[in-house]
Amino acid sequence: MSAGVPTLTVMSRHDSMLPAIGAALAFLVAPGTGSTQTTGTSAYPVKPVRIIVGFPAGGASDSMARMVGQKLAESWGQSMVMDNRPGAGGVLALEVFANAAPDGYTLSMATPGMLTIAPLLERKPSYDPLKSFAPISVLIMANQLFSATMSLPAGTVKELIALAKARPGTINYASSGFGTTPHLTGELFNLLAGVKMVHVPYKGSGPALTDLISGQVQVGFGPVLAGLPHVKAGRIKALAVTGTRRSVNAPDIPTVIEAGVPKFDMMTWTGILAPARTPPGIVARIGAEVQRIMHQPDTRAFLVNRGVEPVGSTSEEFASLIRSEMQKWRDLLQRTGLKLRTTG
Repeated sequence: MSAGVPTLTVMSRHDSMLPAIGAALAFLVAPGTGSTQTTGTSAYPVKPVRIIVGFPAGGASDSMARMVGQKLAESWGQSMVMDNRPGAGGVLALEVFANAAPDGYTLSMATPGMLTIAPLLERKPSYDPLKSFAPISVLIMANQLFSATMSLPAGTVKELIALAKARPGTINYASSGFGTTPHLTGELFNLLAGVKMVHVPYKGSGPALTDLISGQVQVGFGPVLAGLPHVKAGRIKALAVTGTRRSVNAPDIPTVIEAGVPKFDMMTWTGILAPARTPPGIVARIGAEVQRIMHQPDTRAFLVNRGVEPVGSTSEEFASLIRSEMQKWRDLLQRTGLKLRTTG
């Protein structure tokens, strides 16, 4: 690479797991086409910016971080460093991030599990979702894919429910970690469908999907973006999507509601944060650039075609979402009686 061209650097502890999707995301970037707006914040950024990702390379949050990071690098003329810190459903990453200097040079991806669910469980993390961070923007909203391994003798949600009722406690489901949205999606399904599937947590959606494909787990909840290619290739079976409307990229896959479980609605999202006490001007600068990126036609087309809805919200809208999500998860946890379990 020639001198002076901004780069996307990876600090992953799992470099061997770098996903093929990273190459697909690269087409979104046209060298030298970034915005140069610096109104009121012309001194930022003057050095590389680190983005902490609480999941391994290969998952949806990691891919989103790389896309946004590459575009920010080209826009600002500064390298963006990807720092993957998987573990505890992203909680470990946010605990590290909460202590970062509030200068705009360390950012973090955030998902519902790590930001709005974990603080409601026993053994609370060391951060406060309403006080420890400065919300920047919600990047995307997304359905989850409810899928099954090919060997499972059930091809629909109704057949799975019948099988689970006939064999209580023998069917397991994979998620990207304890306390993540996919985990609680499974718990909501257990509650509303009147079944008892056993939760098997993984350190990210990538490893969970790998074991679903191999048949180590029977069913799973995870990103449409990651699972759909394997459905099309005949490696896993799609049972449903978890939102109230079908995925634009998979219109033939029903929602869980359509498949026979009323009131089932579980969308997930990914956002980007700065540490608390980051200067408002820097938060606004980052937010404006992120919104511009998320509304670019090529970004939107790429994401929509993969069943993900681009958002690019304001900081205030993200803060409001955090508050409303915490209330939603609090209600669900009370209904399920879910408690923290040691997962090893």
